[in-house]
Amino acid sequence: MSLRLADKLAVVTGGTNGIGLSIVETFSREGATVVFTGRNLERGEAAEAATGGKFIALDVTDPEHAEKLVAAALGVGKRIDILVNNAGGAAHRGGVETIAADHLDEAMAVHLRAPWLAIARVAPVMRAAGGGSIINICSVAAQRVGAHSTPYAVTKAALLHLTRCAAAELGGDGIRVNSVSPGFIKTSIHASWLKLNTEPAHAEGILDFIAQSFVRRQVIPQSGQPNDVSEAVLYLASDESKFVTGTDLVIDGGLMWGQVKKF
Repeated sequence: MSLRLADKLAVVTGGTNGIGLSIVETFSREGATVVFTGRNLERGEAAEAATGGKFIALDVTDPEHAEKLVAAALGVGKRIDILVNNAGGAAHRGGVETIAADHLDEAMAVHLRAPWLAIARVAPVMRAAGGGSIINICSVAAQRVGAHSTPYAVTKAALLHLTRCAAAELGGDGIRVNSVSPGFIKTSIHASWLKLNTEPAHAEGILDFIAQSFVRRQVIPQSGQPNDVSEAVLYLASDESKFVTGTDLVIDGGLMWGQVKKF
């Protein structure tokens, strides 16, 4: 059986846990050399040992992170074939009138500025090599109102449109840019959100309640898993999607459309 990413070098931001770690595992399984980032040294080293990828301790809110990322990747290989902008974080709860300006800035830095700068620095490398694939991890929150965190939803929506704009700009250079929008996926980001916005002692119990509430609103009545997303990312990273760009692939168990009563 041929490996779908053989001889390719992939860069994944936020690759030490959850969806990011699943992407690193999936890419490694399919033959890619993977350079991945994260802020937690212990988790990063464990992921490196488990996957065979190359871990770089890096915070995407660092203004120079993109330069460091490209330098690290080119230190491993001569080209960058795939970039996955996965790094994200829980945002503070609040809306237009209530959210603090610095909390909005935090969400912007992680979900928009960091991917923008990474694309800007990686694109010339891909262009010189004849092309590549860029995948941004967005969210269904970008496409529907009612999220508990307006900054999270709005900045993910900005990332979704950045995907389209970058696809239009870079397509002529053989660089495809797509996104994946997960719904409720069982990862630690939800616990992080609860700890950020709720008393820590109550967070764990509330998490189970939230998971079930999402499941009840989906067409497919079960929680999504990280590999549900990473397999979709694999398709967009591989040559199988060579005619796909500017597209958002929603992985949400039908959450966007909701359940309907059977007739």
